[in-house]
Amino acid sequence: VGCSAEGGGRGECGRGRATVAQRSGVFRRPFYGWYIVGGALVAQFVAVGTQTYSSTVFLKPMTQDLGWTRSEFSAVQTVSTVVMGLVGVGIAALIATSQVHNLWEFYLARGVAQTVGNAMLGNLVVNVTVSKWFIARRGMAVAIASSGVSLGGVLMTPVVSWVAGTWGWREAWVF
Repeated sequence: VGCSAEGGGRGECGRGRATVAQRSGVFRRPFYGWYIVGGALVAQFVAVGTQTYSSTVFLKPMTQDLGWTRSEFSAVQTVSTVVMGLVGVGIAALIATSQVHNLWEFYLARGVAQTVGNAMLGNLVVNVTVSKWFIARRGMAVAIASSGVSLGGVLMTPVVSWVAGTWGWREAWVF
C-alpha cells in the first residue's frame, strides 16, 4: 500500500482502506497533514515574530527602565545568532525574559533560552516536517506554513507594541 498524491483525506500512507462512504464523497476525514501545516504556520509566526520582529518594541522601555545602553540591549542579538547557529524552550524563555532585572539575565533568557526554543520551531524543522506529509501539494503546503514568518512581522510587532504600551514591557514578554 503506497501513499497517494494529495491531501484531503486521500493522503494517508498505509492507514487502512477507504470506506464506501469515503469513496463516494459522502464522508471525508480531513487529511491530518493540513493540521501539521496549521501548527507549523503558528510556530513560525511565534518564533520569528518574537525572535526577530517584535524585539525592537522593547528597546526603549527596557533600556530606560533597567538603565542599559542601546548597544547593550542590541548585543543580545549577537548571542542569539550564535546560539541559533550552534543549536539549530520558547514559552519558559519568554516568561523568564519578563522577569529580568540584570543584563546577564536578559542575555541568558533572550539570547540563549528563547533562541534555542525558536530554533526548534525554525524553517528547517517546519519545512522538513511539512514536506514529509505531502507529495503533490508539497509546495503549497510548505508555502502556507512558511507564511507564518511574514505574518510574524506584520501582525506580531503591532500587537506586542500595543500590549507593551498598555500594560508594560514585562507583561508584553509574557503575552
